[in-house]
Amino acid sequence: MQPQSTITASTYKPFSGVFMLLLFVVCVAFAIAAPFLNIETYAGYGGEVKKSILSGDVFDYLSPVALIIGLFVIAPGFAVLQPNTSLVLTLFGRKRGVILENGFMWVNPLMNKTMVSLKIQTFSTGEHKINDNTGSPVVAGLLVNYVVVDPEAFLFNAESPIAVIGNAANGVIRETVASHPFDIKSTEQEQNEADKDKNEGKSKDGKATCLRENSETFSHIMRDAIQERVKHLGVRINEARFSNISYAPEISGLMLQRQQAHATMDARKILLEASVTLVKEAIIAFEKGTPDKQDVVTFSMNQRAELASNLLTVMISEKGVTPTIALN
Repeated sequence: MQPQSTITASTYKPFSGVFMLLLFVVCVAFAIAAPFLNIETYAGYGGEVKKSILSGDVFDYLSPVALIIGLFVIAPGFAVLQPNTSLVLTLFGRKRGVILENGFMWVNPLMNKTMVSLKIQTFSTGEHKINDNTGSPVVAGLLVNYVVVDPEAFLFNAESPIAVIGNAANGVIRETVASHPFDIKSTEQEQNEADKDKNEGKSKDGKATCLRENSETFSHIMRDAIQERVKHLGVRINEARFSNISYAPEISGLMLQRQQAHATMDARKILLEASVTLVKEAIIAFEKGTPDKQDVVTFSMNQRAELASNLLTVMISEKGVTPTIALN
């Protein structure tokens, strides 16, 4: 699946927070000052006082109304949206859109506001003991980096999206480890597997893949597999890497001995091939002699075999060789 590359654009335009803040201040100020207002007019002769329609009693009635509007209508609608954060809005169970523009704003107070982070987040599966395709127990863990690209899908398409991502990561790491070997057992096995169908779990050079040596290849495979499983959550999986991949403690010692044995065999094979070449060249040099055909040494078959055996013993032996001379 091709993951969504960009974050969904804003679908709701909020009111200006500064303007609504000024309106809130006006309402509160009017509610406080209203009880002290009293407009009266003086008319007639003899100092008769007549009150106008906008008397003090009217302002007394408007004061609690302004206070209610300020505290219970305007004030609950204020919201501050930090960078890389989204605000998902619902009104009486219906989706009303997503706000992605950060800053100070005002939203209908009857709307339910839920913040969803758009920052890169990391999920760890912990360490699991899994048998690879050869039956060897392997301890493996996975780190998954993801980012929310569709806040509405992330919030509404799963009861617990983090749990869904965790279950997907756990399933993928188990399938990946169970279907591949941790390490190639031997050079002969690697060659035999390279001769099989190269389309099934093979690397580009035709060699069999293993968890220890091809972690980069498996990272891409696991990332795509997890992305396919969480495609309805509105998240983009950026990376999925092994946090740990090793043999289980109960067999790690034996596996280390096996690896050492394979390394020793490979080293001795190279040393043997070089030693045989040197022995052949030494015998040929003895028999050819100098360019003027002097100092030519002729060996019989038994002498050649004895010389080759002695030279190979000296060159291949792990310890220094102590020569002995037979005295007649």
